[in-house]
Amino acid sequence: MGKNKRIYAHYILYQGGIYKNTILEIGESNVQLFPFEQELADTIFISGIVVVCDENISNIHQSSVLGILKSPLDLTIKSREMNRYLIEHELYLPSDSRNVILYHNDGQLQRISL
Repeated sequence: MGKNKRIYAHYILYQGGIYKNTILEIGESNVQLFPFEQELADTIFISGIVVVCDENISNIHQSSVLGILKSPLDLTIKSREMNRYLIEHELYLPSDSRNVILYHNDGQLQRISL
């Protein structure tokens, strides 16, 4: 079994939920979310909003996601707008499906495959 991946972000959007100051831990066959209480070794920090969504997200949806992430809105409002978009376009998948992590960095949409 491989080592779990951990990501800490200001906001994590997962399965229709908005999680503030949360750690996302991705294991071989599970995903766990827990509140940030202290720094943990081997945890990646991503400033802003992290989105866990359908691995096969289209280029059109990726452009829309990037547009929301780059907007000048407050992070709280931006996370609500993003969550609404993902729900409306059915971009959340059951937790046992193939997901991808998306986030905004230096004007680009970054992907981490799970």
